[in-house]
Amino acid sequence: MLVANQVLTYWCFPTSQLDKEDVYAMTRVSMPVLIDQGEADNFLVEQLNTQLLIDTAKQANFPMQVRFQPGYDHSYFFIATLIEEHIVFHAKFLQ
Repeated sequence: MLVANQVLTYWCFPTSQLDKEDVYAMTRVSMPVLIDQGEADNFLVEQLNTQLLIDTAKQANFPMQVRFQPGYDHSYFFIATLIEEHIVFHAKFLQ
């Protein structure tokens, strides 16, 4: 799981523990990314902060598509519903 702002999320490791080279390498990914976010996710506003991720990707011209899914939360069922579409999407760019 990607958390847009790990500093503000109590259950993630502190950003200071990340190796700066690894963080830089993550920003160099050139393939498009597809993200689905449940609108009913109780972690959305205070912890996941998906809007910060969207804004940062836009500012960096990072190829990212974020779709908010009504009625979905943070559950296994949400992931299971959309996983096939994500596999197909990302497989196109791994070949």
